[in-house]
Amino acid sequence: MRTGKSTFLGIIVTLTAFLILSAGPLFAEPITLKFANFEPAQAKITTQIFNTWVEEVNKAGQGIIKIDIFSGGVLGRDPGTQLKVILDGIADIAWILNPYTPGRFPDDQVVNIPGVARNNIEAGVALQRLYDKGMLRGYDDIIPIGCTTAYPYYIHSDYPVKIPEDLQGKKFKATGQMQHVLLEAVGGTPVGMSITKVAESVNRGVLSGLLGEPNSMNTFRVYEVVKYHLEKVDFGTSNQMVAMTKKRYNSLPAEARAILDKFRGEAFARYYGERMNRIQLSALQKYKDDPKHKFYTPSAAETEKWFALMDPLVEKWKETHPNGENLLNTYRTEVEKIRNE
Repeated sequence: MRTGKSTFLGIIVTLTAFLILSAGPLFAEPITLKFANFEPAQAKITTQIFNTWVEEVNKAGQGIIKIDIFSGGVLGRDPGTQLKVILDGIADIAWILNPYTPGRFPDDQVVNIPGVARNNIEAGVALQRLYDKGMLRGYDDIIPIGCTTAYPYYIHSDYPVKIPEDLQGKKFKATGQMQHVLLEAVGGTPVGMSITKVAESVNRGVLSGLLGEPNSMNTFRVYEVVKYHLEKVDFGTSNQMVAMTKKRYNSLPAEARAILDKFRGEAFARYYGERMNRIQLSALQKYKDDPKHKFYTPSAAETEKWFALMDPLVEKWKETHPNGENLLNTYRTEVEKIRNE
């Protein structure tokens, strides 16, 4: 009997061990990715876009892949260092503002062209499609979770601006090389500066305003110091992305990559664009409803005057930028497609 019990127990132990080993993935810890987000934890881009996207990925990837988001600059507070954050391995994923690394993503500048995209959806999805077509340089070691853009940039100031002459002798915060040359073309003096410092700089008289978009101006309290807004005359938008290094992406198990692939690329570009556009329009309406803020809509003749000064810069960019004309034509075509989808 003793021998029989020992044999029976041995079989049970062996069978249990076999089942545990064969079912290993069920008991394994999921791959965890760290997502660096310099935006505040309470910012709408965090709560209504990044957090919800992470939740969807984690739900689909339960037991396989998990993303932990670190907001408020926990893994890097400076918006200009977010690319370095993933290249140095501090985080696996980061939200990156491409113009903060001048020259690194030269073809993304096409979204800086004024008068093309009307919102986040058109610009961001079109930029993603240019990447998918292999038309964008600078991504040899980077893979976008998704290409994104800001809302179109307009002039916001602490005094009324109606015509280009109103900018003479005034300093404005601009983002990226294209906005700098466009602002110079219409008579302003561009200043490179983080959005986090703009409100203080305007308050101190260092700046007269900025080329900006509603959400970041709301988040960083710029609307408290700029009360005048010029409509219809946009200065393009700004190229951005959520990304990881190809090395880290390729290191993931195939099943983890498969989960992530469902939520990246154009799927993410559209996810971000649709939600961000709602956030932008909501922020804009908040200040349009505030009588302390004055919005000026230029006449057709005034609008033509603004663009007559900017158009030669666009033509020069097309002529001097490698593949510039093809990039711009393709971008315009994709924007038009998206607008009619």
